Amino acid sequence: MKEFEIIDHTADIGIVAYGKTKREVFINAAKGMFEIIAGEDRDLK
Repeated sequence: MKEFEIIDHTADIGIVAYGKTKREVFINAAKGMFEIIAGEDRDLK
């Protein structure tokens, strides 16, 4: 299952996050925001 996707939105950019639990959705949304800010070549670890 993919964690998130970045989409075009009228508010500049949007993130759709996925997860089996609410906690997992929030974690994946944070990963998506991090990718937007830092770039996809950065590692979260």
